[in-house]
Amino acid sequence: MKIELLAFSHRGALLCKKLCDVLGAQSEEVQGFAAEAYAGRAGLCVKREPLAEWTARAFGSADALVFVGACGIAVRAIAPLLRGKTKDPAVVVLDESGRFCISLVSGHLGGANELAQRCAAIVGAQPVITTATDVRGVFAADDWARRNGCFVANPRAIQEISSRLLDAREVGLFSRFAIQGELPAGVTLGEYEAGICLSCRVEKPFAVTLNLVPRAVTLGIGCRRGTRQESIAQVVRAFLEENQIPFQAIQDVASIDLKKEEEGLLDFCQRYGLPFYTYSAPQLMSPQVQGEFSSSPFVLRTTGADNVCERAAVCHSGGALLAAKTARDGVTVAAAVAQLRFRFTDGTGACLSLEK
Repeated sequence: MKIELLAFSHRGALLCKKLCDVLGAQSEEVQGFAAEAYAGRAGLCVKREPLAEWTARAFGSADALVFVGACGIAVRAIAPLLRGKTKDPAVVVLDESGRFCISLVSGHLGGANELAQRCAAIVGAQPVITTATDVRGVFAADDWARRNGCFVANPRAIQEISSRLLDAREVGLFSRFAIQGELPAGVTLGEYEAGICLSCRVEKPFAVTLNLVPRAVTLGIGCRRGTRQESIAQVVRAFLEENQIPFQAIQDVASIDLKKEEEGLLDFCQRYGLPFYTYSAPQLMSPQVQGEFSSSPFVLRTTGADNVCERAAVCHSGGALLAAKTARDGVTVAAAVAQLRFRFTDGTGACLSLEK
């Protein structure tokens, strides 16, 4: 998590520096700022830009903002920048005496609630959390999604699911993955009007479905030599749309080692920030790569493997084929999903976790 902090006084700057030191030691990427009169003595960066400019820059580049000062200052600074719970970074406010640490914006999806609790623990403050599910101790599906690396495909459904749980009405759970341990209170496997769907596809098992999508899909891609990345991207987008797989479900790309220097494929992976892995023909044809694959005698003669995209996806993911090969404009694409299971991290029913 990239965190930017800002203090407005000498006392606040000292608190800001303490937060920077501890959060940095916890492997967070942090940068603390203060006015020139206070920054030097606290060892922080000097804020030479107006508050509105600093906030706009940090709001667009950081995962979280921490204001050490008055809550009103933070509210006025971020107000013109707010776009919605799925887009705004976490915003936390800590008073300069270190008494209260307030989760202000993006408590669940942005992680502000968790960050406020961490900051409060560092300086000995009282965390102030106002989201209803947290106050009432009710399972929050959006917070679970963030903690476990899941994409919320339809965030408008969050309110309906949370409202039902707050009203002590049960919601259903439909999962394409194995589940271990107890489910959160109010969440039940079965048929209900509203529920949560855990799948790498966007599905609708309930009339009101909240789709939580793990980032667990490997794309297997093969292509004709010299294929440009724009062509690969176009085929991939069509493939994902046809199979109702959100792009956010993709974790990496795999292919045969003959394509390890394929410029268009490398450019595609770089553009979308996807790790790229390649395997030899014997590895792709290994008995350990299990599944029903389409077979091509031409591909076998050319590459030594009877199928590149499907086998590469399954080989790397270690899971099963999710969507079979599609071929278009010299590009072949398939998708496989890793074998995941869900379980509780503790016995309180507070949170689920993903394990490979």
